[in-house]
Amino acid sequence: MAGDPYRKPNPGDPLRIPAHLMAELIESLPWIRAQRDHTGRGRRARPRPYGVYLVQNDSGADREFGHILGVANTQPTPTDNLSAFKEDFGFKGVAPQFPAHDGKFCVLLEAVPSGKIGWGRFVGLAAVQVEITSGLAWYDYADVTHDDATKLTLLPSGAAQVLWKEEGTGKKWALVRLGNPHGNVTLQMKLDAALTAKSSAAASIWDGDPLADTGNNCTLHAGEDNGSLMSSGSSFPSGKYVWGTWFPRSRKWQLSNAGC
Repeated sequence: MAGDPYRKPNPGDPLRIPAHLMAELIESLPWIRAQRDHTGRGRRARPRPYGVYLVQNDSGADREFGHILGVANTQPTPTDNLSAFKEDFGFKGVAPQFPAHDGKFCVLLEAVPSGKIGWGRFVGLAAVQVEITSGLAWYDYADVTHDDATKLTLLPSGAAQVLWKEEGTGKKWALVRLGNPHGNVTLQMKLDAALTAKSSAAASIWDGDPLADTGNNCTLHAGEDNGSLMSSGSSFPSGKYVWGTWFPRSRKWQLSNAGC
C-alpha cells in the first residue's frame, strides 16, 4: 500500500505490511487478549464511565437491564492478582439478600447471562424498577428487595435516592441516584390508634410550623427494648403526638420519644 500505511486496503489490493506496522500489531496483542479475557470473548471493550464496573453474574439465573445484584466479592482479589486488583478491579454479584446486601448492590446496565460478565452501575444515576406499597409512595429512598433481583424496595431511607418514579403501586420504573446512603430518620407523628407495649399502631406524619398533618402515614412499633417509654401493659391513646424513628437494619418505624 502506497501512502498512508494505516489506510484500510480494498479487496484485491496486494498485501504489503510495513515492518513497523507489524511490530505495533504484535505489541498490541497482549492488551487485546487481556481485554477479551476480562470482558468476555466477542464483547467489544469500551471506556468505563464513572461509577460503572464489570460484575460477574453469580446469581444462578440470567439477568436483564435494570436488575439488581448484591456484591459478594471482588474480582480479582488481592491474593489472586494484587496489581490487577489495584488497577482494574471488578465484582461478583449474587441474588440480593436483606440485610446482607443492604446498600451493597449494583444495577445492571445490560442483560447478563448466568455466569457471564457485564457492566453494572454502583454510583450515579440509574433506571430501575421499585416496589411501591399502597400508602407509602411518599418514601423517597430505596434499597434491595430480599431474594428478588428484579426490583428495589421503596423505603424512608436507603442507598438509592429516588429522583423520579412512575405513579401508582406495585413494581414501577424509577430514576435513582446510587451511592447516596441515608440512615435513621426521625419524624413527629400522631397516633391514629392506641399503641400498647410491644405492639404497633397506625400513625400520621406531622410537620411544619405550625404543625400540620402531611397526609403521609406509617405503622409505628412500640418496640421490645424501650421500657422507659412504655412499661409492660401501658398504652398511649389515639391522638397522642410522639416521635418515631426509622431504623434501616430492622426496616421498621420504632417509637423513639413519647412526646408531651
